[in-house]
Amino acid sequence: MAVAPQANRLQRVRGLLRDCERHYTTGDQEEDISSRENVVATYMTEPGQMKYTHMYFAKSVAAWRNLRATLRSPNDGPVVSIGAGPCTCLMGWFFDQRPAPGQVVRAFDVLEWGSIRALPSFQVLLDDVLGQGVDFAYTGGRYFPQPCPPQVSHLPNLTFLPPDEIPDGSTVLLPYVLNHLVGLASAVTNRAPLRGWLEEVRLRAKRVLVVDMRCDRAAGIWSTLSVLLGVAGTPSTTDAVGIRDFAPAYSPRAGWPVRRVSAHMRVDTVMLGDAGGWRFI
Repeated sequence: MAVAPQANRLQRVRGLLRDCERHYTTGDQEEDISSRENVVATYMTEPGQMKYTHMYFAKSVAAWRNLRATLRSPNDGPVVSIGAGPCTCLMGWFFDQRPAPGQVVRAFDVLEWGSIRALPSFQVLLDDVLGQGVDFAYTGGRYFPQPCPPQVSHLPNLTFLPPDEIPDGSTVLLPYVLNHLVGLASAVTNRAPLRGWLEEVRLRAKRVLVVDMRCDRAAGIWSTLSVLLGVAGTPSTTDAVGIRDFAPAYSPRAGWPVRRVSAHMRVDTVMLGDAGGWRFI
């Protein structure tokens, strides 16, 4: 079980969230972008990126932090986040155990997330979580599978991310990205390339962890993946243990992610792929 964040780390979290909050108007602060159709276009603007980071930070970091603690995953190779967004999955994964010096950490996304990544408070927090000497790189403009998915096919200067660009033996994190490919909005209709891409990644990686929309709200995503990949077991919804640890980082005026904690506690369905195949955990 993860312990409460240290005061200095929580202060850095607070700095990032307050910077995000400054980009809201008073009327927008209660807007819940999770009620919108889940499309990449929601996160292409500066306000969209600020809202997403502010709204989902506690949930995402708590979920990935708890998942790593549950799996007891060591620093045993490269870590690659695909659909990395504002790096909250990586912050959660390394929150309690920093990368080893020289460890390869890669982040890929179809967007640059420049509005967030340009904030000094973001860089201070990310540096604190990753520590010194890590081989970290963030690359935007990358997509999978081939051909380019409908939600992003209109964007310029995109480059396909082939499985062989992912280092052998990696831990691959897929945070809330597959819903954009098999969900209700602009779904990929020919899923054979997606299956091939995911299977090739699984065979190269040490483990592939998929965290996505809760199965009791988005059953179609998981039933599609179950058939597509032959996933063993039954999907279930997990609790974001530790989400309340981040309550002090939210201001009282804009602390609605914590006030609505009951809605955010049951957040994820988790799927693991490794040498033994795919299964729900």
